[in-house]
Order: sequence, then C-alpha cells, then structure tokens
Amino acid sequence: MSSPFRALEALEIALDSRVPVILWGMDGEGKSAAARAIAEARGWVFAVINGANLDPTDVGGIPFISAEGVGSRVPMALAIREAVRCSREGEHMLFFIDELTSSPQSVLASLLTTLSEWVAGDEQLSREYIHFVAAANPPHVAVSGVDLQPPTCTRMIHLQWELPYEYWAEGVQTKGWVPAGQATQIELICAFIEHNCAMGSHSEHRFRTPPSREGKNASRPTPRTWTNLSRVLHSAEYRKSGLDRFSNGALRLVVEGTIGAGMGKEFMEFRKLRDLLPNMAEALNHPEDIKIPIRGDISYLFFRSLGAYVANTLSVKDWKAAWVIIGRTEDTSNFDMAALGARRLAKLMGTPEGKIFRKHIPREAHMFAEMFRDLGKLGTA
Repeated sequence: MSSPFRALEALEIALDSRVPVILWGMDGEGKSAAARAIAEARGWVFAVINGANLDPTDVGGIPFISAEGVGSRVPMALAIREAVRCSREGEHMLFFIDELTSSPQSVLASLLTTLSEWVAGDEQLSREYIHFVAAANPPHVAVSGVDLQPPTCTRMIHLQWELPYEYWAEGVQTKGWVPAGQATQIELICAFIEHNCAMGSHSEHRFRTPPSREGKNASRPTPRTWTNLSRVLHSAEYRKSGLDRFSNGALRLVVEGTIGAGMGKEFMEFRKLRDLLPNMAEALNHPEDIKIPIRGDISYLFFRSLGAYVANTLSVKDWKAAWVIIGRTEDTSNFDMAALGARRLAKLMGTPEGKIFRKHIPREAHMFAEMFRDLGKLGTA
C-alpha cells in the first residue's frame, strides 16, 4: 500500500486543469523531482528554468529583424524555445519555473506574463500543450524573495509542499528514486532516522530541519541531502573496496558537510553499529547456523540490513535464506525486530526487480500473513 502524499495527488489534478500551479515549500523538498517524475510518467517533455539565474531577455526576448524587415522579440532561454517547438508540434510539455519569487524584478515581470498569458516575447505558447508549474520558497527564507501581488496570486493554484518521510522512504527503497546499488546505504539512513524516532525523537525533526540564522550557509537534513548522503556512502564503500584508502575522519567531514555537523556526528556514531553485525554474505550462506544478534539496537539494524542486502543482490538463494533466518525468531524476543526485515522483503516483491520472488514465497512468510495482506503482496500464495 503506497503512502499517500496529498500534495502530489493535488498536483496531478491541477496539471489536468491547465491552470498554472505554484508549489510553496522549503528547499530540498523534491518539488522539481516530483514534477519531472510526473512528466516522465505521462510521456511529456520536461524543461526547467531557474528564475533567479535569468536575464530579462531570456524570457522577454531580444529585438530581432528578419531579412524581410519584420521586427520581433525572440526569447533566448532554451526551455522557452523548446516550449515554442512543443506548441507548434502539438507535444505536451511540463514547464517548471524554479525559484519564481527570487527572480529579479525585471525577470519576474516577464515570467508572470508568460504564466498568465502563455506568451514569451512575441511567441504565443499553446494553452493545450504547455503545462506550467512554478516553485518558490516562502518569502521569509527565499533569497531576495518577494511577495506576489494579489492579481497574480489569483491566476494560479497554490499548493503547500512538504515531502513526508514515509513517502520519501518508500520512494528510495522501492520506487527506484536511487540506483539499486545504493540499497544498503539507503537502508542504513532509514534505520538511523526511524531508530531515533523510536527513541523519542520526532521523525520530521530528524528528516528535516529548518535553516537557522547561525547556520544559514551550512547544510542540514532535508529529503535532498539524505538522498545525497546515500550517494556519498555508496561512493565511500566503492573507494574503500578498491585501492583508494581514506580515514573515517575524512568520511565524517563529508557526511557532516552533507547533512550538517550535529546530525552528521549522530549518524556516524550510529554507523559504527555496522561493525558489530554478522557478515551478511556469510549469514545468508549459513542461515541455520548464524548467531542472530539479541541486543536491541544491533538486532534492529541487522534485520533492516538483511532486507536491504537481498534488495541489492536480487538473489533467490539469498531471499530464501533471509526467510530462514527470520523464521528462527518465532516465539523469541527478536520476533518484533525480525518483522522489520520481513516488511522490507515484502515491499521488495512490489518492485519490478523483485517480481522474481513472488514465485518463491516460503512458509516463514506466512508468520506475517496479516502484514503481507496489508501490503497487498501475499494474497493466497
């Protein structure tokens, strides 16, 4: 069962109305990524421009006189020229305008004309084929942010955008938002965020923090920076497995530079638990003999990592072995922790890559039949 994200559903509806949309939210919340994903799913062209980086001529055009002596204003931005092409050829396009309210006033005036009139320079854009989505940070945090005038506001659909942790986690774990090779790193990140929640910290506080006055120019936890961290960790693992060597101190600096100093220190401490885990390859080669961790935090990370390892290898042998290990926890204190691994494996069956496992549902899976039915994966198998 997918985690609902009402703002995304609302965006889909709004796009079909052909009324321009503006998404209000903090940086790093996946606004442009969501718009791109919708365009790709619909088979539309996707183009993006950043209002803060534009020159007035990029949108309003520069004077041009043809060989016939006819004058016109030709927009210079490639995205707008692509919109002109799509308008002429009858091809749908999602035109994303980022940082709208941080645009210079001279650029903002042209952008607002384009949004409200479907005009760029002297070019008329198609209301049928060009779908506008703008994004803006709230004026109090936007660089040089300005308030939109009331007449402009009433020409657009306004949606508040904040990516829920549950939706992000599902996307990076099972919807291909990150490469499959980063599954282990993503699981470690999700385990860290959720473990801190279980220990009494609110999930949204761990997942995102607002920019502070003191740390205005520093990184901080956001959906974007957690996704970047998975890339950092994957790169570090790759380098460590080769000839390159680096210290944990160097990795700590990169981690802190990605998600902020405070959260980075906490994450690196949590990451040390991995050193106390059994080797996953050996555990799955000897599922009947492996000593299952019983200490709460290590058991928690072990079962989460078990599901992530299978998601990375996509091996039927590893899949079956993981269920053997999970099955050994029945009637033990580890059963609740094992359910975390079972849930990860169940979600894996819902992915295109995990379809191969649907033909190999072991008897141990029926220990979690109710959970599987809730996820819509087990059925009557």
